[in-house]
Amino acid sequence: MSDPRGEPLLRELGDDDATTAELKRIWTHSARRRRGLARRVLVELEREAATRGYRRIHLTTGPRRPEAPSLYLATGSTPLFATGADPESTGPLPFEKHLPAPARSGRAADL
Repeated sequence: MSDPRGEPLLRELGDDDATTAELKRIWTHSARRRRGLARRVLVELEREAATRGYRRIHLTTGPRRPEAPSLYLATGSTPLFATGADPESTGPLPFEKHLPAPARSGRAADL
């Protein structure tokens, strides 16, 4: 299911994996690129996923979006494809990122 407004979407990946969130529709209008907006959106989506209890993020991009793999790699995602392969022959380029466990508050209820 995608967001009808074209906004970034955070959803459970499915496939009986309730610990993995899928991120969709992360893009920046061409007039607003190179300002760090996509990175800020990605960081906020990762924070929200961790808050919701997800431990892993899965996202894909297409081979004609060279900025996206660079962003995902720069923010700690791991490619799930052969990085040396021709992107045009690979098809969708999947990535994953393992999220840190939520910080404990030190309260007795959290121990």
